[in-house]
Amino acid sequence: MSSNQETNTRTNIAPSSNTSSISASYYLLYNTLPSPPLHSPQSSEEERKKESSTDKERHPSYSSGTTFWEEDKWSEEFELKAKKTLERNKQKCQLVSTIPSCSKPSASSIRYHNGTFWVHKYEKEAHLHWDGFYERNQTNFFKDRHYLHKTFPNEARYFMGEYFDADAESEFEGEEGETVVVEEDSKVYAHNARVQANSSNLEKHCQEDSNKIYTLFEIGCGVGNNILPLLSKNPHLDVRCFDFSSIAIDLLNQNMQFMKAVEERRASAHVWDITKTLDSVIPAAPLEQPSFYNKADFSMLLFCLSAINPEKMQTAVHNVAATIKPGGVILFRDYGRYDEAQMKLGTQRGKGLGENFYVKHDGTRCYYFDLDDLKKLFGEDGFGKNDKGACLEILELDYIRRSYMNRSTKTVRRRVWVQGRFRKPFC
Repeated sequence: MSSNQETNTRTNIAPSSNTSSISASYYLLYNTLPSPPLHSPQSSEEERKKESSTDKERHPSYSSGTTFWEEDKWSEEFELKAKKTLERNKQKCQLVSTIPSCSKPSASSIRYHNGTFWVHKYEKEAHLHWDGFYERNQTNFFKDRHYLHKTFPNEARYFMGEYFDADAESEFEGEEGETVVVEEDSKVYAHNARVQANSSNLEKHCQEDSNKIYTLFEIGCGVGNNILPLLSKNPHLDVRCFDFSSIAIDLLNQNMQFMKAVEERRASAHVWDITKTLDSVIPAAPLEQPSFYNKADFSMLLFCLSAINPEKMQTAVHNVAATIKPGGVILFRDYGRYDEAQMKLGTQRGKGLGENFYVKHDGTRCYYFDLDDLKKLFGEDGFGKNDKGACLEILELDYIRRSYMNRSTKTVRRRVWVQGRFRKPFC
C-alpha cells in the first residue's frame, strides 16, 4: 500500500494523462499562477533560447515540458478558503449524515443507515479493494522511486552506505500516477539546526560498528517501488517488506532482483495488517516465523497510514513503532490536509467516510493529515479516543506544499504532503 520548507524537494513534473481532469470546484478555490512566455512559430531559435534561459532564472524549478512547479506558500486565507469549501460540501459528501431527532422514517434517516452500511462495508472489505488494485495495475501503477537519499539524507547515508550520494539526481513515479523527475539542489534538504542536533543519538546508534549491515523495514511496500532501487544500490542491505495485500507481496516475490536478494537471505516479504500485532505477520516461505520486534534500524511508512481507518491508526502506529530498535527511526511521508485530492473528494457526493477520510473510485480509502494528528499519533497525547501515543521523539515534522502549473492549460494543481522522522528512545 500504498511528503518544513527546509526539507522540500525541487521537482520537475512531466505531463500526465490526468493533468486536465481536476474538478472545477478546485479551480474556483485557488488562483492560477502567472503563465510563462509562449513562443510564436516566427520566433527565432536565438529568441527561444534567450527566453528559455530567462525562464530558468525566474523559476528555479522550470521544466522544458508542459508542467513545472514552485514552492507553495500557504496563507491563512488559503487555508480558510479550503476549510470553508469542505464545510460547504460536507452534507453532500458525507455518506453518514446526522441522525434525525424524529422517530418516523425520513430521507435523512434512511440515508444515515445506508451510509453506515457502506462505511462498515468498506472497512470489512478493505483487503479486497487493495488486492483488486494490484490485480488491475500489477507493477505498472508506480515506477521505482529513487528519491530517499534526497528526502531522508540523515538516514539514507547509513542504509545506503558507500553508495549514498546526496547530490545524485532522482526520478520516481509520484503519488497517484504523477511522473516526476527530481533535480533538487542538495541545499534544499539541509536540515535545520534543531534536526541536526537531534541526529546525534542516531549517529551514536548507527556508528557503533562501521561495518554494520543495517536492517530496513518497509511497511506498506506495495510491489517494491522503494525497496528495489535500494537493493540495486546497496548489495549489503538487509530488508524486510510488509504489505496488507497478498497480491502485492506475490508480485514482489516474482521480481528477479528481489528473488536474488531472498536467495542471499537479505530480503523477505510478508503479508501484514498493521492494525494487528507483529505476531500476526504471515511467514514467508520457507515457513519460518522470526520475531520482528525491535529488529529494524529504520522503518519506512510512506503513503500507507492514510489508507487505514482513523479509529485504528493509533494501534497501527504502536505496532509500527514496535518494529524499530531503541534509537531506530521511522521515516514517514503521507497526504496532507487540503491536498488537491482531498479538495476533489471533499466536493463529490458520497465520498466522505468521516472527518478528512474518504473513499476513492476504486474502493480504497484515504485520510488527509495535519501536523497535530501526527504529533498525537507519534508523540505522547494519543489520537482520537486513545489517550496515549507512541511516545517517539519527533526529529522532523512539517508540510510539503507545491504548486504545479500546466503550461498549455494555464491551470494550477496544489499538492500537500506531510513528512516526519520519529525516533524510539533508548530508555
